[in-house]
Amino acid sequence: MNFEKMLKIFMKESNKKNKEIKNRNDIKRGVKKNERRNGKFKKENRK
Repeated sequence: MNFEKMLKIFMKESNKKNKEIKNRNDIKRGVKKNERRNGKFKKENRK
């Protein structure tokens, strides 16, 4: 297995982990994924 392949797989795994962590944090805050995408989340923080 060459290095670039390993790197690609590693990046995929870490991206997945980061997404899971982000989702977990959002659930703790009560923010749904699509709310963040729509920008509602940011607007509420500005008030």
